[in-house]
Amino acid sequence: MNAALLLPLIALILHATDALAADDIRSKVGGPSRATFRGLEIDPDAHIYGVPFGASEDDFIKAHGKPDGYVRLNDADTALLYGRSHAFVFENGKLMGVRITSQILDWKLANELQDWSPYDTRGWRLNSGVFTGMNRQEVRTILGEKLAINETGHRYYYTTARARVDLDFSHYLNEGEGEESFKLNGIYVRQGAPAEGAELIPRALRTAGWRAPRVNLPSGGIGAMVRVDKDSGELEIMGVRSDSPAAKAGLRKGQLIRSIDDLPTEGKGLSECVQALRGEAGTRVKLEVFDPDVNQGRRVELTREEIVSTGYEGLGSLTNITVSTEQVLRLEAATGPRAVIQFLGFTKDGGFGARDGQDTATYRWRFRASPGAPIIAGTNTAVERYTMKLIGANRFELTPKNSREEAKVKAGEIAVEWSYGYTNQGYIRINPSTLKATVHDLSEFEKGP
Repeated sequence: MNAALLLPLIALILHATDALAADDIRSKVGGPSRATFRGLEIDPDAHIYGVPFGASEDDFIKAHGKPDGYVRLNDADTALLYGRSHAFVFENGKLMGVRITSQILDWKLANELQDWSPYDTRGWRLNSGVFTGMNRQEVRTILGEKLAINETGHRYYYTTARARVDLDFSHYLNEGEGEESFKLNGIYVRQGAPAEGAELIPRALRTAGWRAPRVNLPSGGIGAMVRVDKDSGELEIMGVRSDSPAAKAGLRKGQLIRSIDDLPTEGKGLSECVQALRGEAGTRVKLEVFDPDVNQGRRVELTREEIVSTGYEGLGSLTNITVSTEQVLRLEAATGPRAVIQFLGFTKDGGFGARDGQDTATYRWRFRASPGAPIIAGTNTAVERYTMKLIGANRFELTPKNSREEAKVKAGEIAVEWSYGYTNQGYIRINPSTLKATVHDLSEFEKGP
């Protein structure tokens, strides 16, 4: 079953079919579940959240409670929907896979669901060590050569002895163009590969003449952060990495990109423009650039390079630090103050469709102003309020609704940017020129700072 076809198919929720009586469907659907999870891990060769592959729909419902929806995908496949994010796939009544993503249903339909279920806020984990929220570099580090990419250069996956695991990454534009700016937000696990790790080719793709990829293409960019101005619709450069192709070509903040490879950017969405700027490292891209300060345009040709997400002039030099609730973040300022921070938990409340949302990070901290100064300590919560609106496939527009100060993680005189968090892991943005950040085990909290 092609993972890409699953989302539009699920939007068509069937109330009855000739093969399955309406009463039977209603008996399976019971509204929001409050089931207790057997396990947090998915093993593509053995089980999903503790339920083994091959289990029946009834066995799955016994373990997880009644689903929020029931969908017939084709003659053989069905799916049980749990919350807005999980679709458990069955083939001929046997558990064969799971699709997890931010919105299984069309966002308008998702808004009609009742309360958010545990499935909408949990952080899934694969037995390979890959888990939700990881950036692409972290996933590469774990999977190595197992991580494959298809011929278009955009779809990532890996195979096991019995299954294929497709990985969905979202590009966080405010974090640059490097591997760290692509975060894992969805998976599709499907059993059905031949033994000994042979490639799984879904039926729909086999019949369409799909060919398996043979190489892992590197990704590249020009080292410029861009946005589409809401008023003019122009593609504007917001920052340029100091040693990037964009910097070498003289591009800078405030300039406008009018065309990419002779295709006008006017009327194009941000994701479409970013995709045009990106490509395999070593390939060339032609830009038409206009500088409003001198009222003059020019054409430049750049060679794409591998880009990291730090060092953008005009935006400050920020880097991401990943910290779990089982770790301690130590921060040392160049001027002397030091702090240790442990996150206690993260919560996410709503935010899809045109709804208001709120992310929180609760943490405890210890701070020392100088080596001989007394230690002060406390507990606090960082809050980020926003409205998130779906504006396209996997594209969201987020409007902040509170000050940046409320969203900062603070320990005494030290304050850092909190990016976002999942059940047991959060991300901190720091400027390495002013703060040294290291991650330690929990014992470091009482020892520090």
